[in-house]
Amino acid sequence: MSFTLGCESAPCVPVYGAPHSNTVDTPFWIQKEGNEWRQITQNIKGNQLIPRSENNTSGSFEPSLKLGNLAPSNYSLRAEVRDENDLIQGTSLTSASHDFLIGNITPTNLSFDLDKDVYNPGEVLNLTNGLVRDFNGVDDLHKIDFFLIKDGGSWQDLNQDIDGSEIIPWETDSTWGQFQKMLDLGELAPGNYTIWAGVQDQQMSQQNQWSSIFTDVFEVSSAINN
Repeated sequence: MSFTLGCESAPCVPVYGAPHSNTVDTPFWIQKEGNEWRQITQNIKGNQLIPRSENNTSGSFEPSLKLGNLAPSNYSLRAEVRDENDLIQGTSLTSASHDFLIGNITPTNLSFDLDKDVYNPGEVLNLTNGLVRDFNGVDDLHKIDFFLIKDGGSWQDLNQDIDGSEIIPWETDSTWGQFQKMLDLGELAPGNYTIWAGVQDQQMSQQNQWSSIFTDVFEVSSAINN
């Protein structure tokens, strides 16, 4: 048996191969470098194989294995072929393996809403509906930083970042995280402002880089608004 493997992104690895025609089960196993092998719950059954020769001695399969949110590392993927006797005896006809790399994928889709467009001096900014995505998993996020600039002024670091542990993963998809934040900006002078946000994952924090930049604008009024 042989198979080839390609990987466009972390969530899905396409696999192609040609096992024996009397195959009744083709299980897959994955191993992260330094860890134990674990079986993937997606087996290929014999009736899913497509014959490739007149005498049905070989067949092909083209599944997509959903491997979940794999952390960046070196991995090995192993496939085994079993016929009916192997299932009874707990053996395999043959097996093949392939090595692949899951690289770091920078965070994306950072966004949030401001609770309003015009604020009174000294009023707190309420950031709501915050979202961010990391295909390496939300637990790979390091922090979200915020900077502020007044029209005609210079950028200032608000030093009120969101730690990665404060970003809550979705129950249905742990690549998405949600957050909210109250930003105390002090007594800002009246005028138009832009707030800038950038997210770092664990690897980017070592290089002091940000990805998925998001900005929004608001006004600080010269008069008290209710």
